[in-house]
Amino acid sequence: MAAAALRRLRRIRRPKSADDWLGAGLIALIAVLTIAQALVMLVEWLLRTWWALPSLTVGLTGAIWARWRVRILRARATARRLAELRYGLEELDAMTPSQFEDAVRDLMRRDGVDARRVGGAGDLAADVIGTHPPTRQIVVVQCKHTTTGRSVESRVIHEVNGTAGPAHHADVAVVVTNGGFTREARRRAAQFHMALIDRERLELWADQGASLPDMLSLGSMWRGRRYRLLHRLE
Repeated sequence: MAAAALRRLRRIRRPKSADDWLGAGLIALIAVLTIAQALVMLVEWLLRTWWALPSLTVGLTGAIWARWRVRILRARATARRLAELRYGLEELDAMTPSQFEDAVRDLMRRDGVDARRVGGAGDLAADVIGTHPPTRQIVVVQCKHTTTGRSVESRVIHEVNGTAGPAHHADVAVVVTNGGFTREARRRAAQFHMALIDRERLELWADQGASLPDMLSLGSMWRGRRYRLLHRLE
């Protein structure tokens, strides 16, 4: 269709005779008069409805302000909710593993870490990943929920250490459990510069409101090496 229109345009020739020029002039005059009439009608409509433009402007401005205000109020409500967020140990124990991961994510957000839950099939030993805004460092958290009070074994520490840096580009790796850690797990975590949060420290964090960076001594040492992964890919 486009090709056919182009061919028709190519067949239009420049007027040669006086009659051709007269016909072309009449067509041009009609086009100019039509455009002029349309402009006159537009001006008349604007003069009759001059109040419409200010009203439209005010309406649009009000809608934009209202939308912005709603966002501000929602953000403040979320901030208040997070600031008051607390989880008791019994509440955490009663959670499912996925709910426990959500709780850890929300606690990280409460403490100013931009966190998202990524746990699931193929998570490569990372359930929650967060970024600390002041330094842009990446925090990878593996959650281990138990209903029997079992201790996390060193195998988990090796798994997290093997994927936190290469797969998730982590600066800090943390394993959180509502149970405990075996002696070998603690030894390996110290060797790999990995942070551990056991049941006792979880209570400080979740129930008593301790800040995660402060609890891990990261408030003033976030750029330091205490929990910087030894095997992180640069």
